[in-house]
Amino acid sequence: RTLLVGRVHQTQGSGLQHLEQQLPRSTRGPVAGRLVDFLQDPGRERIAIGGLDGKIVQIDFDNSKARGVSTLHQGAVRDLLFTANGRLLTAGADGAVYLIERNSNRPRKIRSSGSAIWALTICGDFLAVAAEQSQIELIALSSKERRNLTGHQGWVRALACTIDGKLLASGGHDGKIRLW
Repeated sequence: RTLLVGRVHQTQGSGLQHLEQQLPRSTRGPVAGRLVDFLQDPGRERIAIGGLDGKIVQIDFDNSKARGVSTLHQGAVRDLLFTANGRLLTAGADGAVYLIERNSNRPRKIRSSGSAIWALTICGDFLAVAAEQSQIELIALSSKERRNLTGHQGWVRALACTIDGKLLASGGHDGKIRLW
């Protein structure tokens, strides 16, 4: 088995070619030359790969086969995130966020369109979404509650949350880091 950890932000050059050679042969076709983001689930049972074409591929480690290829986004997949219980969240340049349950390939849209998304993170009971605007959108995963955090002057490009889920950090195009 090959363990893949990290993110690929350049889609050209030897880094992508090396990564593609490590993928199971049966999955090389759907992502070749279009890989944007990949990560491993918390249970170490699968990886998820997102591409410039809006496709998401989930690959099982046990049998090295794709669980399915879903074209969810209009444009590039910008971020992927597994929740602690193995659900997959995807964000795209189209501003949409989808939630895919662990044992299903049926996505549920939890954010429609809007500004292109740069980053996702789970913070407590909320999904924090950073988009091409000066605010952070907080979406409750267990209800329909939504909140906005404002304070950056320009795009919010990065998000991180403390392990206890009580503090959210954001980095913006304005060069500032904010703690919420």
